[in-house]
Amino acid sequence: MHDGPEERRLDAWTRRSLPRRTFLKGTAGAIAAAGLGLPLASCTSTRGATDKKVIVLGMDGLDPTLVQMMIDSGRAPNFKKLQALGTFRKLGTTMPALSPVAWSSFITGLTPGGHGIADFIARDPKTCMPVFSIYAAQDPGRVLSLGDYRLPLSGGDVVNLRKGKPFWAYLTEQGIPAVVIRIPTNFPVDETATRAVSGMGTPDLVDSYGMFNYYTTDTFEDFPNVSGGNVHYVERRNHRIDAF
Repeated sequence: MHDGPEERRLDAWTRRSLPRRTFLKGTAGAIAAAGLGLPLASCTSTRGATDKKVIVLGMDGLDPTLVQMMIDSGRAPNFKKLQALGTFRKLGTTMPALSPVAWSSFITGLTPGGHGIADFIARDPKTCMPVFSIYAAQDPGRVLSLGDYRLPLSGGDVVNLRKGKPFWAYLTEQGIPAVVIRIPTNFPVDETATRAVSGMGTPDLVDSYGMFNYYTTDTFEDFPNVSGGNVHYVERRNHRIDAF
């Protein structure tokens, strides 16, 4: 059998890079498996009125148009099942269309001017040096100076630089539990959630913002002096990819 026009169009999409402005278009379309179609307006109902639950699944950097094309072509059966259970919608993105900016707007409903996150980095007005935009580490209040050494006598603090009220705070105020798992720009986690695990923007044990992993069929000689992550060589064998 020969591929039809839709199959060829899908292959063309998968072979080329997506435009930057679609990086987080619609927070990956925000797949919402919403309790067999339970509308979000039900969140305003009185406490205990329903035992149905709403699940919102968002994927960073996944273009909803490409997802829909894969669903229609039969290449994404699990996405099709989720779509049948709830709703699948395109949402508008931010300007600029960068992950921390768009997710902060998704969380608060505010524009970048409202929540204060405009990029991955920001400028420290005191030093004019670039700093991470999601959180800031504050020095301890009491320090003992011994020559070239400074010994903290009290603990410091870390604050989330995102302004605005997260949407789950409105739920918990009404007695509706909200579990927030690995949503970006939520470190330190907002304590208004019933339970929460921070996602993108959480520092690792060496105080970096994470390491990348790049999988490629190119040889290692093509990537001299790579820093900040790891390059993995892969081979395609019998319709599967083996990484080394």
